[in-house]
Amino acid sequence: MKLFAKISLVFIFCALATASAFANVNYIDISAITQDKELTAQFQNIKDNLPFYANWTYKWEYDVPKSTVSAQLKEFYKNFSELAKKDKNNGELFLLLGDIASYLYNLDAGDKNTDYTKIAADNYGQAIKFLPKEDYRGYWFLGVHYAGIPGGYQIKSVDNFEQAVYVSGGIALPENFWEDYSYISALTAMPSHYFYAMDKAPGIKPLYAKDKLIKSLDKNAQYEKKDLWNVVEKDSNTFFISRPLGMSFYVTKEESSKYGLNIGDYKNNKAGLMIIPPNLKSKEGQSIDYSITILVNASPDNKYKSLREFVGSDKYLQSFTGKKEIKLFDKDKYDKMVTYEWMDNNASDYKAAYGDFGGTHFYIVVIERDKPKYPGLLLEMPTPIPAGKTSAYVLKAQPDRFDGKIFYTILLNTAEDIHEDGLKVFKDFFENRLVIE
Repeated sequence: MKLFAKISLVFIFCALATASAFANVNYIDISAITQDKELTAQFQNIKDNLPFYANWTYKWEYDVPKSTVSAQLKEFYKNFSELAKKDKNNGELFLLLGDIASYLYNLDAGDKNTDYTKIAADNYGQAIKFLPKEDYRGYWFLGVHYAGIPGGYQIKSVDNFEQAVYVSGGIALPENFWEDYSYISALTAMPSHYFYAMDKAPGIKPLYAKDKLIKSLDKNAQYEKKDLWNVVEKDSNTFFISRPLGMSFYVTKEESSKYGLNIGDYKNNKAGLMIIPPNLKSKEGQSIDYSITILVNASPDNKYKSLREFVGSDKYLQSFTGKKEIKLFDKDKYDKMVTYEWMDNNASDYKAAYGDFGGTHFYIVVIERDKPKYPGLLLEMPTPIPAGKTSAYVLKAQPDRFDGKIFYTILLNTAEDIHEDGLKVFKDFFENRLVIE
């Protein structure tokens, strides 16, 4: 029986579809599942009636009762499940079972004994297990399923979309995949990922113009630190992210209570922060403090045409008289980057700070970065909307990176007596914890 109804499109979250308008089921090959005519007809029926359940709807406005649609899908799920008992390793079949269970979730068909969120995820997991390792569909379908569930599931959705891209090995993915990826990116406050994904799908009409998701900031204005930085907790780490400054870094949650952190406001095209890790002990057992400082210079356009010109003109860097250019890292992390070492050199203020611990030992890294094509792409982390289904969620525009070149000066200020251990911490921070776009 094919169901008919007047179709009133209901979009979740301010007209944002959380499942593909094209629908995953259209990417399933029924001939790889069964040749049975009755089951094939049921598969076609599922496709024909997608408007009922491709998305969860805030208000049921169809002529056919929701219970009738649910009952039919449950019957189809039962029939294909019987087939799975005989064909236990058919990844294509488990994709279909996952889709049907996901549609039943959208119909609110579950109860205290039947959790279609989990049933769908388990089927997709089986599909991933039995399909070829480069088959991205299991991750894609699971990502779409999780996208329609507010809260932490939307983080899982993003993770699955990223995994789909990874396992695909760089092949050209369908536009509908990128359309779905763009939707969850917008939902989870990742506008750069949204526009990146939409550029991969030129045949899909974008839902949002740039100014709806990204707001420009004037780099010649002044901003308080709260306007530039965002703090995100993920995977037992605390991430500090600044889209305008084009950078992020993290400390573990365990470290966050032990580290000192001082972040300054932005003015005169400059911003800075200082990280103070726990003290290190010298060979003599003395407890000695040290610090990592990051200075950001979003200089007026054309003030500095190159990294070397900035290094030669910046007053602070010029104060390190006699600094020695060195090769600090095995491989430079950025294409425009220079590193220096500096010790005392008669600078009495610095020498006095660590005079009892062998004197001051500095390492200095200076980096030049131009504004990338998708500013924020390397910085964005998914932020789910509050749990609970809603039809009135409003997306918030994220600040854009400052235009033009930005110069970054990263310094390790330590004492000679602990400089080897301090340098290990500095290298780990720079190579593994700090991201500069």
